[in-house]
Amino acid sequence: MKLSGLHWILGKWKLVSKEETYETWRQTSDTVFDGRGYSVVDGKEKINESIQLVQRVDDVFYVATVPHNPAPVDFKLVAFDGKLAVFENLAHDFPHYIKYENRNGRLFAVVENQDASKQIQYSFERIE
Repeated sequence: MKLSGLHWILGKWKLVSKEETYETWRQTSDTVFDGRGYSVVDGKEKINESIQLVQRVDDVFYVATVPHNPAPVDFKLVAFDGKLAVFENLAHDFPHYIKYENRNGRLFAVVENQDASKQIQYSFERIE
């Protein structure tokens, strides 16, 4: 799998809810997509996480940097069908899986534990 297969994630996405929460992705090289998740509170951006999709030889990794973890956390791409990407790290406390799906021009994201008993779903619409 090549990183270029995930080109549909590039752009600016707004969470479909009352909150002003966004996720943005841009290609910074042939092997890196940089992303960030942030909210706008009282007119100011609050970064929730810095994210990268990184091509490492024949594998793609989702690398999350969040305030509550001392180091970035890698999730390896384990399944991809052109519209759904599944990233996995079973050694991480939560989540074990991060899933992104391109569904009719919308971006759906799910974070869940191994048996899916704990799951958080997000629906984004493209705004740029």
